Amino acid sequence: MKRLFLGFLCLAGAFGAYVYGPFGEAAEADASGQSATRPGAAPGNGGGAAQGPQAESSPGSPLLQLDASDNPLRDVHSVQAELQALKEGARAVAIREMLDRVAHQARREGTMVLQEDPVQAWRKLSLAFFATTDARVRADLRPVLDGLSGDLILSKRHIEGLSQLATIPAGGTLTRIAKDHDTGWRIIARANGINDPKRIRAGDRLKVPHCEVEVHIRKRSFLMLVTYDGGYLRAYEVGTGKFDRTPEAEFSIVEKEIEPTWYGPDGGVYPFGHEQNILGTRWLGFNRDEFSGFGIHGTRFPETIGTESSAGCIRMRNDDVEELFDLLDYNARISITK
Repeated sequence: MKRLFLGFLCLAGAFGAYVYGPFGEAAEADASGQSATRPGAAPGNGGGAAQGPQAESSPGSPLLQLDASDNPLRDVHSVQAELQALKEGARAVAIREMLDRVAHQARREGTMVLQEDPVQAWRKLSLAFFATTDARVRADLRPVLDGLSGDLILSKRHIEGLSQLATIPAGGTLTRIAKDHDTGWRIIARANGINDPKRIRAGDRLKVPHCEVEVHIRKRSFLMLVTYDGGYLRAYEVGTGKFDRTPEAEFSIVEKEIEPTWYGPDGGVYPFGHEQNILGTRWLGFNRDEFSGFGIHGTRFPETIGTESSAGCIRMRNDDVEELFDLLDYNARISITK
């Protein structure tokens, strides 16, 4: 049993001795709806705490102090897979109870410092959101975290450690500034309220969100979590593939298209706006050849969000995918788990 829990990581620094945990699981739903694939993709390939024993503070405990991870949430996804393998045994129940206690404490501590230290509050409440197994707790935390991340990351407010400042040189462009800071120009535009990237002035100072943005998708809960520097940035409800066709794997973004054309499985080519184009307003394509045609896209069928409804792709509401499109740069990492 000890070996099974070696993957549990405790978070250092602002997260203290807490551990991220699984998202609460929603019941899977069956839904009918048209399915989406991209060029060359085959439709079959694409597209409160329970009562139980207490988890002891032992070498196998999730609260064991381990070396800090460069990417704790990403690493903990592998632990969540191990936890699922425990089914509903006593140990699994005990771990879920511990995660909810961690979430409760992190939520309390984050709430206490919400006014005087919003960065610490953001980190603590992010942890509470990640750790809780109670969907009601996540629902309560989500608007608070949306507000905090909007203020700390997606506004002009500069926070040392979470952003940098850049002065626009003569002849400078957002693309050049983004490249110099290893980030995307669209997230810079969002943070600075820039609607037209061509209308920037030399000498102006810009906030540059430069930390890593990642996407974590849990299929059973139909939840996409977007993180920034390991903390909560955004959460979205999504649709997934019929018959469990959405692959559980790790990807990176290699394609980004506005108002994409859909290449249907019938060989038809349907430009944006065509009644048979079901991709919505944005497309973000994955990199792996064995999953050709898979990606994240909008939809003409928002009622299918929260269901298994696509040919394997991740389906989002158009407003949500448009925001996500701006938050993610090329090569952003995507993790999809059960």
